[in-house]
Amino acid sequence: MALQIRNLPVTLQNLITGLREDNVMCAIIDGLITESQEVVASYVSAMETEGGNILSEKSNLIRIRHPSAVDVNRLQCALNEFKIAVSGALKQMKVLEHKVHAGIGKCQQKQRDNERDISAKEIKIEELNTEITNLKQKIKDCERQATNNENEARELSNKASKMEKEKEDAEVASTIGGSVGVTASILLAPFSGGASLLMAGAAASWVGGTLLIADEYRSKARTLERCASDERSNARKARQRKDKLVNEKSSIRDQISDLRKKKRKLENTCRILEQVNECLLTYIELMNSVETHVQDLDASVHGATVHGETFDIIKNALNECPDCLEEEAMTCMMELREKWQIVENEILKTFRRV
Repeated sequence: MALQIRNLPVTLQNLITGLREDNVMCAIIDGLITESQEVVASYVSAMETEGGNILSEKSNLIRIRHPSAVDVNRLQCALNEFKIAVSGALKQMKVLEHKVHAGIGKCQQKQRDNERDISAKEIKIEELNTEITNLKQKIKDCERQATNNENEARELSNKASKMEKEKEDAEVASTIGGSVGVTASILLAPFSGGASLLMAGAAASWVGGTLLIADEYRSKARTLERCASDERSNARKARQRKDKLVNEKSSIRDQISDLRKKKRKLENTCRILEQVNECLLTYIELMNSVETHVQDLDASVHGATVHGETFDIIKNALNECPDCLEEEAMTCMMELREKWQIVENEILKTFRRV
């Protein structure tokens, strides 16, 4: 069912409920509500009050039987008042229609801005997804490298501990048989060609070399432990960064959800405003027609006053049962009757709409 002009203020008022958070559109709709109330009042006044006066004057003229009792000027005055009221209502309608059209344009612009924001945020989410995926891989790589470094450091530490144990065992053996070994080596030297002394020196060298290798293992183990700690730290930082991006993505998803809700509200607002605009264009067309026909009727009534039989011409035109008039007066009366009927039909049609 087409929107009726009387319902414009209520229809616009209903839009405000869904646009509370949109201050710009609320301000536009508030202005349209105020002007639509004025348009409805002007339209009803023109078509019901002034239009009713026209129909009343017609009834009065039909009931009058003697020319001396009729006031043709009164009919002309009623027509003029009606014409002014129609013209004023039409002007207000055109102004309101222009503002509604501008409101539709603003609403459509906000829709486009809204869609661009949604697209930008969706692209941002894709970028975040890529970065989150990379961070997950980085965390995995860092944790794996840290575990490998820790295992290798543990293995080196174990080797160093084993060597140090062997060194301690060698030192114990050296302490117990130290003096005996040295004495024996010296005593046997003439018979072994000095080989016993060389063996004693080699044993001492082995103990010293073992200590050097153990220290090197310890040093490498500490380096690997530091590397493992650094990898764990990198994994921790990457995890913190990932968690932050996940929260940011969630926030952006909420923003997109809000934007889509606003988009639906804007689409509904635009649809309603287009209905309002269509309603106004329909009534503007109607009022243009009424104004044109009233001007024609007013000119015909004024033309009838040129003849001496003004009352008879108008009365017969309104009564639709012409008496015998002169040919020129008869032509004027037929034209007047036709134009009056058109205006009356327009008024009655408008009554049905209102």
